[in-house]
Amino acid sequence: MTKRLTVVPQGGLCNRLRVALSALSAFPDCEVEWGRDKACYAYFDELFQPLKGVVRRRWWNVPQTRRNLHIPALLRRWIYDAQLVNAKALPAVIDRPTYVSTGYALGPYGREWLQRLTPLDSIRRRIDAITAQFPPDIVGVHIRRTDNKKSWSHSSDEAFWRAMEATGGTFYLATDDLDLRQALCRYFNVITQPLSTVLAKVLKKPSLIFTAWRQRIDFTVATGHHSQIQPPNWATFLYPSYNEKNSICNK
Repeated sequence: MTKRLTVVPQGGLCNRLRVALSALSAFPDCEVEWGRDKACYAYFDELFQPLKGVVRRRWWNVPQTRRNLHIPALLRRWIYDAQLVNAKALPAVIDRPTYVSTGYALGPYGREWLQRLTPLDSIRRRIDAITAQFPPDIVGVHIRRTDNKKSWSHSSDEAFWRAMEATGGTFYLATDDLDLRQALCRYFNVITQPLSTVLAKVLKKPSLIFTAWRQRIDFTVATGHHSQIQPPNWATFLYPSYNEKNSICNK
């Protein structure tokens, strides 16, 4: 039985969701402390309805970095008996106060945990407005370029292109690569964000990050029939400046 376990998710939205859900699945009585920083500029409760076990991160549980001289880790020695950084799994038994900060899923979790994520009403209305034009076989594609060079070597433009050709149908495209966006719109049936929201990502920090939810767009990249193209490090971004209808690009 968990005596005390605090988990601090790191990274972008989807990394944090994987951390949170995997931790709660393994140890339902743990506490997940969700921070707001440049990697994900929104607290959990600014995106979703309350989920038991998820709270706002307290100042002393900020992950240790070179920038903060690892001082938070030193302070936590008074609170926790063990600190695990960048963990990829949890011990089978946690019998002492333990702190975990990571951007990795800590274990498997069932789809029922995804179904516990309920967007706030204001976000749900925006999702509904966007997804109302989706056909049943929509395929979500996220191509991340400007802020993650590591993903390029694993998810080349050519790999996306081949996967989209093999899949066919209509695609919902989210990307910060404007040239690639234009090329894909010319060749495929694409629904995408207005150019103004793409530029918002490139030119300024977003103040709201979320994914379309449940079965309309899954937490990987999925069709309505759950066939998948799955590049790493993905998310779908929308911004407060979103006040236009989605662009629809045809061949």
